[in-house]
Amino acid sequence: MSSYSFPVLENDELLPCLEEMEIPITAAQLAKPTHEVVAPIFENILVNLTGITREELNQPVFAAIDAFEYPELHDESIAARSFFSQLSKLLVVCGVKDFGMKDLHKPDALRLRRHLSAVINFAKFREEKLIAYAELQARLESLMEQRRGLQEEQAARESELRRMREERAGEEADASQIQAEADALRGENQQLNRQFAAASSEVKALKSQVAQLSEAVQAEKFELMNGQQEHERLREQIVQARAARGVFSPDKFKRSLVELQSAVDDERGHVDAADKRCRALQARDDTVGKVEKDVSKCLELMKEIENEVARKKEASRHAKDLREQIGAASNDAADMEAKQQHLLRQQATFKDRIRKLESQ
Repeated sequence: MSSYSFPVLENDELLPCLEEMEIPITAAQLAKPTHEVVAPIFENILVNLTGITREELNQPVFAAIDAFEYPELHDESIAARSFFSQLSKLLVVCGVKDFGMKDLHKPDALRLRRHLSAVINFAKFREEKLIAYAELQARLESLMEQRRGLQEEQAARESELRRMREERAGEEADASQIQAEADALRGENQQLNRQFAAASSEVKALKSQVAQLSEAVQAEKFELMNGQQEHERLREQIVQARAARGVFSPDKFKRSLVELQSAVDDERGHVDAADKRCRALQARDDTVGKVEKDVSKCLELMKEIENEVARKKEASRHAKDLREQIGAASNDAADMEAKQQHLLRQQATFKDRIRKLESQ
Protein backbone atom coordinates (compact mmCIF):
# COMPACT_ATOMS: atom_id res chain seq x y z
CA MET A 1 0.00 0.00 0.00
CA SER A 2 1.34 3.44 -0.89
CA SER A 3 2.46 5.78 1.94
CA TYR A 4 1.45 9.43 2.09
CA SER A 5 1.74 12.40 4.44
CA PHE A 6 -1.07 14.25 6.11
CA PRO A 7 -1.28 17.66 7.78
CA VAL A 8 -1.24 17.84 11.58
CA LEU A 9 -4.22 19.97 12.53
CA GLU A 10 -4.40 22.61 15.23
CA ASN A 11 -7.05 22.44 17.94
CA ASP A 12 -9.32 24.99 16.26
CA GLU A 13 -9.50 22.69 13.22
CA LEU A 14 -9.26 19.39 15.00
CA LEU A 15 -12.03 19.81 17.58
CA PRO A 16 -14.83 20.83 15.10
CA CYS A 17 -13.96 17.86 12.90
CA LEU A 18 -14.09 15.48 15.86
CA GLU A 19 -17.38 17.00 16.95
CA GLU A 20 -18.75 16.48 13.43
CA MET A 21 -17.67 12.85 13.70
CA GLU A 22 -19.57 12.68 17.03
CA ILE A 23 -16.36 12.07 18.98
CA PRO A 24 -16.59 13.99 22.29
CA ILE A 25 -13.31 15.58 23.45
CA THR A 26 -12.34 18.95 24.85
CA ALA A 27 -9.26 21.08 24.38
CA ALA A 28 -8.21 20.32 27.96
CA GLN A 29 -8.52 16.58 27.39
CA LEU A 30 -6.61 16.95 24.16
CA ALA A 31 -3.85 18.85 25.98
CA LYS A 32 -3.60 16.27 28.78
CA PRO A 33 -4.87 12.98 27.39
CA THR A 34 -5.35 9.87 29.49
CA HIS A 35 -6.20 6.25 28.72
CA GLU A 36 -9.75 6.81 29.97
CA VAL A 37 -10.15 9.68 27.48
CA VAL A 38 -8.49 8.23 24.36
CA ALA A 39 -9.86 4.66 24.64
CA PRO A 40 -13.52 5.71 23.98
CA ILE A 41 -12.32 8.11 21.26
CA PHE A 42 -10.47 5.38 19.39
CA GLU A 43 -13.40 3.02 19.94
CA ASN A 44 -15.76 5.54 18.29
CA ILE A 45 -13.28 5.98 15.44
CA LEU A 46 -13.19 2.22 14.83
CA VAL A 47 -16.97 1.99 14.88
CA ASN A 48 -17.45 4.98 12.54
CA LEU A 49 -14.76 4.16 9.98
CA THR A 50 -14.64 0.35 9.86
CA GLY A 51 -18.25 -0.66 10.47
CA ILE A 52 -17.28 -2.88 13.41
CA THR A 53 -19.90 -2.79 16.16
CA ARG A 54 -19.13 -2.23 19.82
CA GLU A 55 -20.47 -5.70 20.59
CA GLU A 56 -17.93 -7.19 18.19
CA LEU A 57 -15.13 -5.14 19.77
CA ASN A 58 -16.05 -6.26 23.28
CA GLN A 59 -16.73 -9.86 22.33
CA PRO A 60 -13.92 -12.17 23.47
CA VAL A 61 -11.93 -14.12 20.90
CA PHE A 62 -13.01 -17.66 21.72
CA ALA A 63 -10.32 -19.31 19.62
CA ALA A 64 -7.63 -17.44 21.59
CA ILE A 65 -9.29 -18.06 24.97
CA ASP A 66 -9.36 -21.82 24.39
CA ALA A 67 -5.57 -21.77 23.97
CA PHE A 68 -5.02 -20.76 27.62
CA GLU A 69 -5.05 -23.12 30.56
CA TYR A 70 -7.07 -20.65 32.62
CA PRO A 71 -9.09 -18.66 30.06
CA GLU A 72 -11.12 -16.82 32.69
CA LEU A 73 -7.98 -14.91 33.67
CA HIS A 74 -7.51 -13.53 30.15
CA ASP A 75 -10.97 -12.27 29.16
CA GLU A 76 -10.07 -8.60 29.39
CA SER A 77 -6.52 -8.91 28.09
CA ILE A 78 -7.56 -10.78 24.95
CA ALA A 79 -10.35 -8.28 24.23
CA ALA A 80 -7.90 -5.39 24.78
CA ARG A 81 -5.36 -7.02 22.51
CA SER A 82 -7.98 -7.52 19.80
CA PHE A 83 -9.06 -3.87 20.13
CA PHE A 84 -5.45 -2.68 19.80
CA SER A 85 -4.90 -4.91 16.76
CA GLN A 86 -7.97 -3.50 14.97
CA LEU A 87 -6.99 0.07 15.86
CA SER A 88 -3.40 -0.41 14.66
CA LYS A 89 -4.61 -1.68 11.29
CA LEU A 90 -6.87 1.34 10.88
CA LEU A 91 -4.10 3.80 11.76
CA VAL A 92 -1.72 2.12 9.33
CA VAL A 93 -4.34 2.71 6.63
CA CYS A 94 -4.56 6.34 7.81
CA GLY A 95 -0.79 6.73 7.40
CA VAL A 96 0.40 6.14 10.99
CA LYS A 97 2.98 3.35 10.98
CA ASP A 98 4.34 3.74 14.52
CA PHE A 99 1.21 3.45 16.66
CA GLY A 100 2.00 1.45 19.78
CA MET A 101 0.42 0.23 22.99
CA LYS A 102 1.90 3.21 24.82
CA ASP A 103 -0.12 5.59 22.62
CA LEU A 104 -3.25 3.91 23.96
CA HIS A 105 -2.37 3.51 27.65
CA LYS A 106 -0.03 6.50 28.16
CA PRO A 107 -0.96 8.88 25.39
CA ASP A 108 1.12 11.92 24.48
CA ALA A 109 -0.66 15.16 23.50
CA LEU A 110 1.40 15.78 20.36
CA ARG A 111 1.23 12.19 19.17
CA LEU A 112 -2.51 12.05 19.93
CA ARG A 113 -3.11 15.19 17.88
CA ARG A 114 -1.04 13.66 15.07
CA HIS A 115 -3.03 10.41 15.24
CA LEU A 116 -6.36 12.23 15.26
CA SER A 117 -5.23 14.44 12.36
CA ALA A 118 -4.41 11.30 10.38
CA VAL A 119 -7.83 9.85 11.19
CA ILE A 120 -9.63 13.07 10.17
CA ASN A 121 -7.63 13.27 6.94
CA PHE A 122 -8.56 9.66 6.15
CA ALA A 123 -12.21 10.27 7.09
CA LYS A 124 -12.42 13.21 4.66
CA PHE A 125 -10.73 11.19 1.94
CA ARG A 126 -13.07 8.28 2.68
CA GLU A 127 -16.14 10.52 2.52
CA GLU A 128 -15.11 11.87 -0.88
CA LYS A 129 -14.46 8.41 -2.23
CA LEU A 130 -17.66 7.04 -0.73
CA ILE A 131 -19.67 9.45 -2.88
CA ALA A 132 -17.92 8.24 -6.02
CA TYR A 133 -18.16 4.66 -4.77
CA ALA A 134 -21.90 5.02 -4.14
CA GLU A 135 -22.40 6.49 -7.61
CA LEU A 136 -20.42 3.70 -9.22
CA GLN A 137 -22.23 1.12 -7.12
CA ALA A 138 -25.59 2.57 -8.14
CA ARG A 139 -24.57 2.54 -11.80
CA LEU A 140 -23.28 -0.99 -11.40
CA GLU A 141 -26.57 -2.14 -9.87
CA SER A 142 -28.46 -0.37 -12.66
CA LEU A 143 -26.31 -2.09 -15.26
CA MET A 144 -26.77 -5.42 -13.52
CA GLU A 145 -30.53 -4.87 -13.55
CA GLN A 146 -30.40 -3.96 -17.24
CA ARG A 147 -28.32 -7.04 -17.89
CA ARG A 148 -30.81 -9.26 -16.08
CA GLY A 149 -33.65 -7.66 -18.05
CA LEU A 150 -31.79 -8.17 -21.32
CA GLN A 151 -30.98 -11.76 -20.40
CA GLU A 152 -34.63 -12.45 -19.61
CA GLU A 153 -35.72 -10.75 -22.83
CA GLN A 154 -33.09 -12.66 -24.78
CA ALA A 155 -34.24 -15.94 -23.23
CA ALA A 156 -37.84 -15.11 -24.14
CA ARG A 157 -36.82 -14.15 -27.68
CA GLU A 158 -34.78 -17.34 -28.07
CA SER A 159 -37.71 -19.40 -26.80
CA GLU A 160 -40.01 -17.63 -29.25
CA LEU A 161 -37.43 -18.16 -31.99
CA ARG A 162 -37.29 -21.89 -31.26
CA ARG A 163 -41.08 -22.08 -31.26
CA MET A 164 -41.29 -20.22 -34.57
CA ARG A 165 -38.64 -22.47 -36.11
CA GLU A 166 -40.50 -25.57 -34.98
CA GLU A 167 -43.75 -24.11 -36.30
CA ARG A 168 -42.08 -23.22 -39.60
CA ALA A 169 -40.64 -26.74 -39.90
CA GLY A 170 -44.10 -28.22 -39.32
CA GLU A 171 -45.72 -25.87 -41.80
CA GLU A 172 -43.03 -26.54 -44.39
CA ALA A 173 -43.68 -30.27 -44.02
CA ASP A 174 -47.42 -29.66 -44.42
CA ALA A 175 -46.76 -27.38 -47.38
CA SER A 176 -44.58 -30.03 -49.03
CA GLN A 177 -47.28 -32.64 -48.54
CA ILE A 178 -49.96 -30.28 -49.87
CA GLN A 179 -47.72 -29.44 -52.84
CA ALA A 180 -47.27 -33.12 -53.64
CA GLU A 181 -51.01 -33.71 -53.35
CA ALA A 182 -51.69 -30.64 -55.49
CA ASP A 183 -49.26 -31.88 -58.16
CA ALA A 184 -50.97 -35.28 -58.19
CA LEU A 185 -54.40 -33.68 -58.36
CA ARG A 186 -53.20 -31.35 -61.10
CA GLY A 187 -52.13 -34.36 -63.15
CA GLU A 188 -55.50 -36.01 -62.58
CA ASN A 189 -57.19 -32.75 -63.44
CA GLN A 190 -55.33 -32.49 -66.73
CA GLN A 191 -56.28 -36.05 -67.62
CA LEU A 192 -59.91 -35.39 -66.68
CA ASN A 193 -59.85 -32.21 -68.75
CA ARG A 194 -58.77 -34.20 -71.77
CA GLN A 195 -61.48 -36.80 -71.10
CA PHE A 196 -63.99 -34.02 -70.58
CA ALA A 197 -63.06 -32.37 -73.87
CA ALA A 198 -63.41 -35.69 -75.72
CA ALA A 199 -66.69 -36.48 -73.95
CA SER A 200 -68.02 -32.99 -74.70
CA SER A 201 -67.37 -33.46 -78.42
CA GLU A 202 -69.02 -36.87 -78.34
CA VAL A 203 -71.98 -35.50 -76.38
CA LYS A 204 -72.52 -32.79 -78.97
CA ALA A 205 -72.39 -35.33 -81.79
CA LEU A 206 -74.77 -37.70 -79.98
CA LYS A 207 -77.21 -34.92 -79.21
CA SER A 208 -77.21 -33.93 -82.86
CA GLN A 209 -77.87 -37.54 -83.91
CA VAL A 210 -80.61 -37.92 -81.29
CA ALA A 211 -82.27 -34.76 -82.57
CA GLN A 212 -82.09 -35.99 -86.18
CA LEU A 213 -83.41 -39.45 -85.29
CA SER A 214 -86.18 -37.96 -83.18
CA GLU A 215 -87.25 -35.88 -86.14
CA ALA A 216 -87.09 -38.97 -88.39
CA VAL A 217 -89.18 -41.02 -85.92
CA GLN A 218 -91.75 -38.28 -85.71
CA ALA A 219 -91.86 -38.09 -89.49
CA GLU A 220 -92.24 -41.89 -89.79
CA LYS A 221 -94.99 -41.89 -87.18
CA PHE A 222 -96.72 -39.09 -89.01
CA GLU A 223 -96.49 -40.99 -92.34
CA LEU A 224 -97.73 -44.17 -90.64
CA MET A 225 -100.69 -42.34 -89.24
CA ASN A 226 -101.41 -40.81 -92.66
CA GLY A 227 -101.10 -44.28 -94.27
CA GLN A 228 -103.54 -45.78 -91.81
CA GLN A 229 -105.97 -42.95 -92.41
CA GLU A 230 -105.54 -43.34 -96.17
CA HIS A 231 -106.06 -47.10 -95.81
CA GLU A 232 -109.32 -46.61 -93.97
CA ARG A 233 -110.46 -43.98 -96.43
CA LEU A 234 -109.70 -46.18 -99.44
CA ARG A 235 -111.36 -49.14 -97.83
CA GLU A 236 -114.51 -47.15 -97.22
CA GLN A 237 -114.43 -45.83 -100.79
CA ILE A 238 -114.06 -49.34 -102.22
CA VAL A 239 -116.90 -50.66 -100.13
CA GLN A 240 -119.10 -47.73 -101.07
CA ALA A 241 -118.25 -47.99 -104.78
CA ARG A 242 -118.94 -51.68 -104.98
CA ALA A 243 -122.08 -51.33 -102.98
CA ALA A 244 -123.23 -48.63 -105.40
CA ARG A 245 -122.55 -50.88 -108.44
CA GLY A 246 -124.16 -53.81 -106.73
CA VAL A 247 -121.16 -55.92 -107.52
CA PHE A 248 -119.02 -57.25 -104.71
CA SER A 249 -116.02 -59.45 -105.39
CA PRO A 250 -114.66 -61.06 -102.26
CA ASP A 251 -111.40 -62.00 -103.98
CA LYS A 252 -110.67 -58.50 -105.13
CA PHE A 253 -111.58 -57.19 -101.75
CA LYS A 254 -109.20 -59.63 -100.10
CA ARG A 255 -106.43 -58.70 -102.50
CA SER A 256 -107.00 -55.06 -101.73
CA LEU A 257 -106.88 -55.79 -98.04
CA VAL A 258 -103.69 -57.78 -98.49
CA GLU A 259 -102.10 -54.94 -100.42
CA LEU A 260 -103.16 -52.44 -97.83
CA GLN A 261 -101.99 -54.72 -95.03
CA SER A 262 -98.64 -55.11 -96.79
CA ALA A 263 -98.33 -51.36 -97.07
CA VAL A 264 -99.21 -51.00 -93.41
CA ASP A 265 -96.67 -53.69 -92.46
CA ASP A 266 -94.00 -51.90 -94.46
CA GLU A 267 -94.79 -48.69 -92.67
CA ARG A 268 -94.74 -50.49 -89.33
CA GLY A 269 -91.36 -51.96 -90.24
CA HIS A 270 -90.07 -48.51 -90.91
CA VAL A 271 -91.53 -47.29 -87.62
CA ASP A 272 -90.03 -50.23 -85.69
CA ALA A 273 -86.64 -49.60 -87.23
CA ALA A 274 -86.93 -45.95 -86.32
CA ASP A 275 -87.95 -46.95 -82.76
CA LYS A 276 -84.92 -49.24 -82.49
CA ARG A 277 -82.64 -46.46 -83.65
CA CYS A 278 -84.37 -44.12 -81.23
CA ARG A 279 -83.88 -46.58 -78.33
CA ALA A 280 -80.25 -47.05 -79.27
CA LEU A 281 -79.81 -43.31 -79.35
CA GLN A 282 -81.63 -43.07 -76.01
CA ALA A 283 -79.21 -45.61 -74.55
CA ARG A 284 -76.32 -43.60 -75.89
CA ASP A 285 -77.98 -40.50 -74.50
CA ASP A 286 -78.13 -42.21 -71.09
CA THR A 287 -74.44 -43.00 -71.44
CA VAL A 288 -73.82 -39.39 -72.30
CA GLY A 289 -75.77 -38.42 -69.16
CA LYS A 290 -73.49 -40.61 -67.08
CA VAL A 291 -70.50 -39.03 -68.76
CA GLU A 292 -71.92 -35.61 -67.93
CA LYS A 293 -72.25 -36.67 -64.30
CA ASP A 294 -68.65 -37.85 -64.35
CA VAL A 295 -67.68 -34.54 -65.87
CA SER A 296 -69.57 -32.73 -63.10
CA LYS A 297 -67.68 -34.75 -60.54
CA CYS A 298 -64.48 -33.83 -62.33
CA LEU A 299 -65.43 -30.17 -62.16
CA GLU A 300 -66.10 -30.47 -58.43
CA LEU A 301 -62.75 -32.21 -58.04
CA MET A 302 -61.14 -29.36 -59.96
CA LYS A 303 -62.69 -26.89 -57.53
CA GLU A 304 -61.32 -28.90 -54.61
CA ILE A 305 -57.91 -28.88 -56.28
CA GLU A 306 -58.10 -25.13 -56.70
CA ASN A 307 -59.02 -24.79 -53.02
CA GLU A 308 -56.09 -27.02 -52.01
CA VAL A 309 -53.74 -24.99 -54.19
CA ALA A 310 -55.07 -21.79 -52.61
CA ARG A 311 -54.48 -23.24 -49.13
CA LYS A 312 -50.99 -24.25 -50.18
CA LYS A 313 -50.28 -20.74 -51.40
CA GLU A 314 -51.61 -19.35 -48.11
CA ALA A 315 -49.39 -21.78 -46.18
CA SER A 316 -46.42 -20.69 -48.30
CA ARG A 317 -47.17 -17.04 -47.57
CA HIS A 318 -47.46 -17.84 -43.88
CA ALA A 319 -44.16 -19.74 -43.97
CA LYS A 320 -42.56 -16.74 -45.68
CA ASP A 321 -43.91 -14.44 -42.96
CA LEU A 322 -42.53 -16.81 -40.33
CA ARG A 323 -39.12 -16.77 -42.01
CA GLU A 324 -39.16 -12.98 -41.97
CA GLN A 325 -40.18 -12.97 -38.30
CA ILE A 326 -37.43 -15.47 -37.49
CA GLY A 327 -34.92 -13.27 -39.29
CA ALA A 328 -36.08 -10.24 -37.32
CA ALA A 329 -35.96 -12.21 -34.06
CA SER A 330 -32.43 -13.38 -34.90
CA ASN A 331 -31.36 -9.79 -35.50
CA ASP A 332 -32.95 -8.72 -32.20
CA ALA A 333 -31.17 -11.56 -30.41
CA ALA A 334 -27.86 -10.47 -31.95
CA ASP A 335 -28.51 -6.87 -30.86
CA MET A 336 -29.31 -7.99 -27.33
CA GLU A 337 -26.18 -10.13 -27.26
CA ALA A 338 -24.13 -7.10 -28.32
CA LYS A 339 -25.81 -4.97 -25.62
CA GLN A 340 -25.13 -7.66 -23.04
CA GLN A 341 -21.46 -7.81 -24.01
CA HIS A 342 -21.28 -4.01 -23.79
CA LEU A 343 -22.86 -4.10 -20.33
CA LEU A 344 -20.44 -6.81 -19.25
CA ARG A 345 -17.52 -4.66 -20.35
CA GLN A 346 -18.97 -1.67 -18.47
CA GLN A 347 -19.52 -3.86 -15.43
CA ALA A 348 -15.92 -5.06 -15.53
CA THR A 349 -14.73 -1.44 -15.85
CA PHE A 350 -16.83 -0.33 -12.87
CA LYS A 351 -15.67 -3.27 -10.77
CA ASP A 352 -12.07 -2.44 -11.60
CA ARG A 353 -12.61 1.20 -10.63
CA ILE A 354 -14.30 0.12 -7.39
CA ARG A 355 -11.39 -2.18 -6.57
CA LYS A 356 -8.97 0.69 -7.18
CA LEU A 357 -11.02 2.96 -4.91
CA GLU A 358 -11.14 0.32 -2.20
CA SER A 359 -7.39 -0.22 -2.42
CA GLN A 360 -6.60 3.49 -1.94
